[in-house]
Order: sequence, then structure tokens, then C-alpha cells
Amino acid sequence: MLARFYELKEELILFPEFKEKHDFLTMFKDDTFQWKLAYLTDIFDYLNEINLKLQGRNNTIISNYDYIISKLQL
Repeated sequence: MLARFYELKEELILFPEFKEKHDFLTMFKDDTFQWKLAYLTDIFDYLNEINLKLQGRNNTIISNYDYIISKLQL
């Protein structure tokens, strides 16, 4: 969800409902906020990959230790 939000950031600025929310627009146009949003998007993408890998029968953290460590090597 966060990745999709990040992809649509330019379109969200143009959306009429957000034009009334000046605080949102100011924050959303800020470069620092853009970097933080991109960083969080990447982190959540990695966590989602790990979560999907651990789902299913007989999948444990121990059996997937190497995979988890490789994903955490940001």
C-alpha cells in the first residue's frame, strides 16, 4: 500500500481534496519528507518479502535464517 502511495505522489498533489489540506501539500512537497517516504517504502517492501517467505507449513525463522539475514543487509 505504501509503495502504491509513493508511486502516485505526483497525482495526489493534483487531487482536489488534497488542495484544501495545505499542511499535507506543504509536507508532501518537502524533499525531506519525500526521502523519508521512499525509505519507509523500501523497508516495508523488504519486510513484506520476509513475511511472505515465512508463511506456509514448516517455514520458520530458523529454516529461513540465511534468507532473512540477506534481506536485512540493507
